[in-house]
Amino acid sequence: AFLIGMAILVVVITLVLPGLMNSASAMIREKPFSTLGIGFLIVAAAPVVIALLFATVLGVPLALLIATIYLAAAPLAIAAFAYFIGMMARRTIAKNSDENPGLGARMAWSAIAVGALVIIGLIPFVGGLTWLFAYIFGMGAVMTRGRSEERRGGKECRSRWSPYH
Repeated sequence: AFLIGMAILVVVITLVLPGLMNSASAMIREKPFSTLGIGFLIVAAAPVVIALLFATVLGVPLALLIATIYLAAAPLAIAAFAYFIGMMARRTIAKNSDENPGLGARMAWSAIAVGALVIIGLIPFVGGLTWLFAYIFGMGAVMTRGRSEERRGGKECRSRWSPYH
């Protein structure tokens, strides 16, 4: 049931957010160490920041907002890492394939990658480390790509609608 649920989750996220999945996968591929570092900082710091904000009465609304974003990004992080693994496996196996796979290929390779992650996740100790590694890598990629997409979109919006351009 867990395998089917995770596969459906990743396929739906790949279908609904293809730009985020492509850019997060590119981030992991092009800058793996910075992605891992940013992901580690987010995964380690967010719970501490949330706890400190909850300790202050005035910080509770901000803590709830950060906790909501953090929890909403968790499935995206796993999906981004599974998408990355799926696309890397596709590139490795189908060496002469076109650069931009179709929607069906992206969803199928992502589902296969989730299956591999779940099977590896069944191995004691190694499985837990694999999921943690996937979560940290994915969190770094999703948060970095989401922030850069927001900046890029914001600049376009401001320049298009600004009376000063």
